[in-house]
Amino acid sequence: MDPTSTRETDTHQAMRTRRPTDDEPQTRLPFPGWLAEPRPWFALDGAGALVSALLLGAVLPWFADALGTTREALRTLAVLPMLYAAFDLVCVVRGVTAGLPLLAIACANIAYPVIGALVLRRDGVALTGLGLAWFATEAGIVLALAALEVTVAVRARPTAPERP
Repeated sequence: MDPTSTRETDTHQAMRTRRPTDDEPQTRLPFPGWLAEPRPWFALDGAGALVSALLLGAVLPWFADALGTTREALRTLAVLPMLYAAFDLVCVVRGVTAGLPLLAIACANIAYPVIGALVLRRDGVALTGLGLAWFATEAGIVLALAALEVTVAVRARPTAPERP
């Protein structure tokens, strides 16, 4: 057996069993290092919120009948994404790297489909198949994003670093 291959195998084994130091995360995240920080997630969440607000407030009201809802319900639903986008924008501009604000927006994203269902129920709408598909798809995307945001938030620093 080649001594080089044994040494290489030992090195790979040591890398797999090496424990992280205090400044390294305890578990690896399933995406590249720059995505392990909260800041890009605020930008992604804000962009998605702007798209949702634009679609719900300006585009989908034209198709309210096809969706089985009212224009007012769609415009009401557009308010939350606008608020989320504003929060995300503030976090991006201020360079927030703490996990707590990301956890807050993740919780808001988890609440969004529930609030949306309550608004639709309040307005007494009967969604068509197309409307149900739209809102189920949006809820799925938002909940998947929220799950990733929670993962990043709990592994991030709890607060922003202290300034000198």
